[in-house]
Amino acid sequence: MKVLFLLVFLIALGCSSKSTDSKHDGSKSKTFYIEFSAEPTTFNPFTSTDVYSSSLQSYILDSLLIRNIDNYKLEPALAKRYTVGPKEKYYTFYLRKGLQFHDGNPLTAEDVKFSFDAIMNDAFKSAHQRPYYENIKSVEVISPLVVRFHIKKQYFQNLNIIGGMDIVPKHFYKDPKKKLNKVIMGSGPYILGKYDKGRSIVLKKNKKWWGHKTKYLSKAFNFENIFIRIIRDENLRFESLKKQKIDLVSLTPEQFVKKTKGKPWGTKVFSKKVSNKSGKGYGFVGWNLKNKLFKNKKVRQALAHLMNRDLMNKKFRHNMSILATGPWYAQSDYASPSVRAMQFNPKKAAKLLKSAGWADSDKNGILDKKINGKLVSFSFTLLFASPSHEKYLTIYKEDLKKEGINIILKQIEWNSFVKALDEKKFEAVVLGWSAGIEIDPKQVWHSSSSKNGGSNFVSYSNKQVDYLIEKGRLTSNRAKRIKIFRKVFKIIATDAPYVFMFNSKYVLYGHTSRIKMEKPTYKYAIGEDFWKIKSE
Repeated sequence: MKVLFLLVFLIALGCSSKSTDSKHDGSKSKTFYIEFSAEPTTFNPFTSTDVYSSSLQSYILDSLLIRNIDNYKLEPALAKRYTVGPKEKYYTFYLRKGLQFHDGNPLTAEDVKFSFDAIMNDAFKSAHQRPYYENIKSVEVISPLVVRFHIKKQYFQNLNIIGGMDIVPKHFYKDPKKKLNKVIMGSGPYILGKYDKGRSIVLKKNKKWWGHKTKYLSKAFNFENIFIRIIRDENLRFESLKKQKIDLVSLTPEQFVKKTKGKPWGTKVFSKKVSNKSGKGYGFVGWNLKNKLFKNKKVRQALAHLMNRDLMNKKFRHNMSILATGPWYAQSDYASPSVRAMQFNPKKAAKLLKSAGWADSDKNGILDKKINGKLVSFSFTLLFASPSHEKYLTIYKEDLKKEGINIILKQIEWNSFVKALDEKKFEAVVLGWSAGIEIDPKQVWHSSSSKNGGSNFVSYSNKQVDYLIEKGRLTSNRAKRIKIFRKVFKIIATDAPYVFMFNSKYVLYGHTSRIKMEKPTYKYAIGEDFWKIKSE
């Protein structure tokens, strides 16, 4: 899958379902079997916000440019070349001749213009993408194969965002009233084949794909079919790999350390622990800041000090993670090195709660406080989608209980979970964000992103953060931008709108013996798009 440019996507961090029982037909098959730990909420590229939808779309949709996963340079894709106007006032892209969508219709500059215009049109419900495109004034069609992007402001990632925009067919998506949730049309290396809701998605190779004639992509996307099994339970995913029903599975630290010894490991299946420069996502517990329980910063800090992450990291993650310190991964240049992870400290948490006015006035074991004249108990429901979270949350629940906080754990299905986020019908949630290489905090942390459809679903708002985000985005000098965004990092970390959980040190995965790869990882991704089946 292509390296993400800047957008971040929701991750369930593993979920549970029944696996299909069918086996692939061994080394003679040219089908690549992979898994999604949750079903894509929608196939629609304008409305989707989760990583599973984005992963599916990356096989089907193309962009003007693509990142080289070994050197991070921009490579030609739909556009064979581009030019930059004086003072970067505009970018002009020259499309390849003969480009076609999967239905045979030509891909032209009109489709490029439409792809941008739709994102900026409220009717297409793409609010989560809009922060990245708001500094583009307009898109002009010069000719059927030439398109020009006029720039409003010198945003530091204008070229990356334009180059990475998914290009969709205007004739297929032009009516925003059509939901198009389970169909998708593009020009990419694969075409949507069979979709079996809740079980699997089959992608078929696009024999007419332009990419195989290019230098960089000539060795990419070699599989005749990609069979995506939807397996929500991490143990079922692992067993499916062992039985060679799946060719590639992300491994948990516990699986990697405890379960990858003996047969069939080293013969039929293999485990890998690699390091690369890919963006590192993180998990979190997010508080609905519109809720009266979580408005006080001292309360949120107390809740963070009651999360025993050191114990969890040792017990469940075998110390293969570091404690997250703030709103993006701690290994990033943009993370402030002066910020330390909030440590498990019940005494400090108790003091913070007391100073925020919480006490057990009726001696029932639960803290309470008068808010707007009413006595409110400190009790709330925490939503989560992945059964793998429960072991972490059980520890958290017990530690909260000791300090007089009652938490109700409630697991719900992924699509319902995302709907609850969109409608802000939650008190607290467990979730994760993926990450890009460069950091732009606006999508998740700017107050304007808390509107309907935006990614700031916890309703975080800080005027200084808004100001610094806007300043940083318009700062082209990377060293200066790092200083600005480190200030943002520090403020958000102190405000504690999330309990920031873990950042992974490694990429852990398992693969079958069918797979032929150049190397276990490239510099910025493991590079499964360049893998082959050994029989080829």
